[in-house]
Amino acid sequence: ELALGAVLMTAAEAIYLWKPGRTKIPRWLKYVTVFGDMTFISIVITLTGYTHSPFFFVYFVFLISNCLRYGLLMSLFVAGVFNVLYVFVLGFAPEAERQASVLGGEGLKIVAFWGVALYGGAISARIRRQGSQLRVYEETIREQRARIASLTAPPPTAEEADI
Repeated sequence: ELALGAVLMTAAEAIYLWKPGRTKIPRWLKYVTVFGDMTFISIVITLTGYTHSPFFFVYFVFLISNCLRYGLLMSLFVAGVFNVLYVFVLGFAPEAERQASVLGGEGLKIVAFWGVALYGGAISARIRRQGSQLRVYEETIREQRARIASLTAPPPTAEEADI
C-alpha cells in the first residue's frame, strides 16, 4: 500500500507537469510536493518503529537535497514541516515506544535537524551567490575583450570610412 501511494503521488505530479510547451513550473508546486514527500517519510517512520526507525535519517537526506536545490527558504520550510510531522508521528507511538526526554533522544534529533537546515540553507545561499558573481565576472571579461579588440583593430581605410 505504501509503495502504491508513492507511485500514485509521483504519477499525479508527472501528469500535472506534463504539458507540451510548459517551460516554467508553478512556484507553489515545489512546496506541495515537498510536503507530500515528507508526509510519506513520516508514514514510513510510523510503520517502522517510531523513535527507533532506521528511516529517521531519510529526513536529513531529504532536507539536504532540497535545501541545496531550492535554497534557504525551502530549508526552513522543510525544518518547520519536520517539526510538525515528527511530533505528530511521535504522538501516535504506543506507550511502550514513547521515551520521556527533554533534550535527550528526540529533542536532540530536532535540534540537530534545525542546525542542518540552517547550515545547509546558508551553504546553498553561498553557492548561489558565488554562481551569480561568476556570471558577472564572465560578462566583465567579455566586455573587456571586446573593448581591447576594438582598440587593437586596424584603423579603417579611407574607402571604409566613406561607407
